[in-house]
Amino acid sequence: MLFSIIVNNYNYAAYVGQAIESALNQTYAPIEVIVVDDGSTDHSREVIASFGDRITALFKENGGQNSACNVGWLEAKGDMVLFLDSDDVLLPQAVEKCVAALRGTDAAKAQFLLKRVDANLELIDGVMPFYGLKGNKPREDIARWGHYKTSPTSANAYSREFLELVMPIPEFRKSEPYYMWQDTYLAQISGLMDKVTSLHEPLGLYRVHERNNSDASKVPSVQKLRRLFMNDYLREKYQIPWGEKFGLHCKSDRTRFCPHVCKQRFLAYRLQPVGHPIMEDNYWYLLKAGLTGAICFPYMDFHKRVFVFLGFLALALMPRFMLQNMLGMITRPEERNGIFSLLRFGY
Repeated sequence: MLFSIIVNNYNYAAYVGQAIESALNQTYAPIEVIVVDDGSTDHSREVIASFGDRITALFKENGGQNSACNVGWLEAKGDMVLFLDSDDVLLPQAVEKCVAALRGTDAAKAQFLLKRVDANLELIDGVMPFYGLKGNKPREDIARWGHYKTSPTSANAYSREFLELVMPIPEFRKSEPYYMWQDTYLAQISGLMDKVTSLHEPLGLYRVHERNNSDASKVPSVQKLRRLFMNDYLREKYQIPWGEKFGLHCKSDRTRFCPHVCKQRFLAYRLQPVGHPIMEDNYWYLLKAGLTGAICFPYMDFHKRVFVFLGFLALALMPRFMLQNMLGMITRPEERNGIFSLLRFGY
């Protein structure tokens, strides 16, 4: 059973070599490694080319991550496929364990945890996803909350049958201010099908650095906050037709009750209400959603619920100039004391 690893890269020359090495050093065989460079302007091309015929290297004009994954998919021949971000690293047994979990099942994907590391691959606290994967109820959680506990791009191995059903991933023009990420699209459709197998162990490394797209890195601007929550908002738009196809009717804007999503939306709205991209959002709408999520959202213990509840009250009551001064300090996971913990909601 052939396994394909598709490495997507854009201007990560400092990291892409380690990603490729981790793909080549898997304990499982047979395996193919396809590297798609999305028009990098640094020396990524030289790093990729140095691996010679050990990999299949594809170089294209810049079109975004979704475009790069689509190009890699057209080249892939594997019965199972994993899309590896070029700043992440797989541990040696990742593919072997995913194949064992998927073999002989009708699961759309196997997902696992990633250890969080810094730019130099030194361990920092926590895993991705932050809530872990235990107690996962994909279809039920999507129906109620708009998403389920799913792993980032590099921690999902998909069956070929599933990818043939849902590919290509929607691509977005570079001129568009907001877009939906690759892992958002694939992971959520597999969750709607309720065909997800979870491995409750870290099988890779998630690199946290200043250029992360996700909210695992620092959030230095309102614009980045908007990109984060608009990814979730667009996901729900795509969920509705796919949900109908799989017999699940999805209401709109369920993710506003998810604490981390509502936190992003509320903070962005309070800091810069003019130009806020979601028309329904207002002060009371978001505060009510946040406090409701603090009480009802699953996968949080009592201690965390208290932080979430107090955090939303802090966002609601704090003067705007104080929120602006703290915007660049709201991180995962460095600041843990005082008001920073409230604004991070104990995550």
